[in-house]
Amino acid sequence: MNNEISLRSSHLIIPAVLANQVLSNSTSAYVAYKKELNSILVSPKENDWFPKLHGSLEFIVKSKDLKGTKSIAIREILIDNEIDDNDKTLNYDINVRKNFLKIELPNFKKV
Repeated sequence: MNNEISLRSSHLIIPAVLANQVLSNSTSAYVAYKKELNSILVSPKENDWFPKLHGSLEFIVKSKDLKGTKSIAIREILIDNEIDDNDKTLNYDINVRKNFLKIELPNFKKV
């Protein structure tokens, strides 16, 4: 089973196992780019404390397939922060206690 988060065509692709664990049935999520961490943070909308702490934006969570894979279009974040938008697999950590994903960006080159 593939539990890798990937960036494909400016969309975060989150496999079903992780999506069910963190996003549950959320139809939107808060997403924040943290330059100092070189990471993107993703939290379900139900975490109402998240945007206050991280200055995040709200994005639509779409179902990609019947398995439960989810996608979030983050093109706005990539463009605004001049982040390389080439397709890639991304490392991640789950903060179980506060229920959010920390997705690490590889050493990227600004566009």
